[in-house]
Amino acid sequence: MFAVGYLLTILISLAIFLCVRSSLSVKVFIVAMLFMVFSFLIIPKLDSKVDALQYFSSLDAIRTARINHGLTEAWRVINTNPTDTSNSINSVMSFSATPVMALVMLGMSYFPDIVLLSVVCFIDYFFALKIIQLVVDKNKLSISYYCFGFIIFCCIFAYSIAVSGIRNNMVGTVFAYFALKYLENERVFFSWSTISLLLIIILLSLVHPYTLLLGLLLLLVIIFWRYKTILRIIDGLMLLQSFFQRAIIMLLIPLAGIPFFSSIILKSNQYLGKNATILISSTANLFRDIGRLLIFGLLLIITLWVKQQFIDRRYIEFIIIFFCFACGAFFDQLLFERCMLVSLPIILPLIIVLPAEFSSELRSNESISLKTVAIYIMMIILCLYAGFCLVDNLRAGTSYYELFTFVGKY
Repeated sequence: MFAVGYLLTILISLAIFLCVRSSLSVKVFIVAMLFMVFSFLIIPKLDSKVDALQYFSSLDAIRTARINHGLTEAWRVINTNPTDTSNSINSVMSFSATPVMALVMLGMSYFPDIVLLSVVCFIDYFFALKIIQLVVDKNKLSISYYCFGFIIFCCIFAYSIAVSGIRNNMVGTVFAYFALKYLENERVFFSWSTISLLLIIILLSLVHPYTLLLGLLLLLVIIFWRYKTILRIIDGLMLLQSFFQRAIIMLLIPLAGIPFFSSIILKSNQYLGKNATILISSTANLFRDIGRLLIFGLLLIITLWVKQQFIDRRYIEFIIIFFCFACGAFFDQLLFERCMLVSLPIILPLIIVLPAEFSSELRSNESISLKTVAIYIMMIILCLYAGFCLVDNLRAGTSYYELFTFVGKY
């Protein structure tokens, strides 16, 4: 049912984009709602071991505490460290370091568990579609370019990992949208727009600390984008990050009394280095991540070669520094996996303008150039890769999800 439902949702969405006479913003909202409905109609199988099940278990614990003992007890349960033996609810996740996510979980406890997954699905798709819209509107591209980006996104998007993971992909997609919007509007650094961007980064970091890393990379680009030599040095440092990871973590030790930073220190011990205690879920997922790294790396190389003008140069610099960081994190399996998960929304603008680059090269040259051929080959490789991902994602979704029967704990 997952495969049929997902494909049907994509086809209906395409029909909406191509046939409905309305503004693109309205169509984006309708399509995101459509995927939200799709997400509400399916649930993770109890034996699938996807991250969403842990969130559902935590919601049950929070809901029980709220109903039986009130909001104060529910808030205590949300913020209790799992290692605290005084907590009688062993299955609850702790959000003491991320109060914004704690508030979200408390709010979601008033609804059935499956609503959380539906809301996350809406956010993931809505902001990804808004990223596509930003690029299409800025460059005055036709709806066919939008549909190309939409189809490629839906094929590559790993629903069973991204949506079920709840936080990582969600904050990455929202961050990518606001970063692109800020850079495309060519805002000066000392402005209200910068303050707004920083506030968004802080709020997203209090949903998932990984956003802080993305924000720091973006700020480096914003501050030094006029100094190419400095940026290249920073890129090199990102590639060699494994040599000084521990030194950076040690700088956070004096802040260990603050839950947010103590959580980062704890996670660093679990995720980073040879003694990491939490590794990637499977070898197959590692190969999938490597495949995505290679394809997106090739796309970035083609983009830099043709020197396209569709995307703001600062955003491309952000993609470069993020890509270097991802490569440098290769031997830290879980960090590498998180980077690859959010790489799709971050690099999505380059996918959208690929056919536009091809058309531009054809118009600017009297004969077919080497760059035109390279872009055409890249489009073929991307489409083949997207087709492979679609089959793999449908297989995974069918294995991990089942039809929601409106009964039981969900």
